[in-house]
Amino acid sequence: METRVIEISDYELERNKPMPSKFHSIIQSDLIFLLKMYFRDRFDIFSKLEIELNHDRSVPDVSIFPKGQLDMTFDEIRVAQAPALTIEILSPTQALGDLLIKMKKNIDHGVKSVWIILPETKTVYIYNHKKEQSTFIEGAIVDKELGIEIKMEELFA
Repeated sequence: METRVIEISDYELERNKPMPSKFHSIIQSDLIFLLKMYFRDRFDIFSKLEIELNHDRSVPDVSIFPKGQLDMTFDEIRVAQAPALTIEILSPTQALGDLLIKMKKNIDHGVKSVWIILPETKTVYIYNHKKEQSTFIEGAIVDKELGIEIKMEELFA
C-alpha cells in the first residue's frame, strides 16, 4: 500500500488554517462588495480582522460591526470586542466541523449572528445568538437578527 504525502503550504503553516480556493476568494470579495453596497450606512465591514474574545482568537473571513462602534483614530492589530456578525467560507480542505466550533465560540462570546457559506453547494447557514439556524439555498439570504438581505444570485453569480 502506498503512503500518500499531503503537502502543507507555507500559507497554511503560517496561519494555521486551510488555503482558500478560487471559489472562496470570489465569494469573499463579492460578499464584501454587496455588504458595502447595501449596508455601508449601518455597518463597518472588515476582511480577515483578528478578533480576541475572552482569550479566544479568531480571524473570520468577514466581520461586521455596527457603524461607528470602532474607534478609527488608532489602528489595531487585534480587536477585543464582539462583532455583530462573523462570516466563514468553507475551503475545500477545511472540515465543516471546525467552522461549527468557531460558530459556537463566537455566539458564546456575544456575536449576534454567524454565517457559514458552502461555496460548492451554494448554501448559506445562519446561526443567531438564540442558537436558531436558518438554511438558504435559493431566493435571498435573510439575516432577521441584523436586518440584512442579499439575493443568492448576486452572491453566487
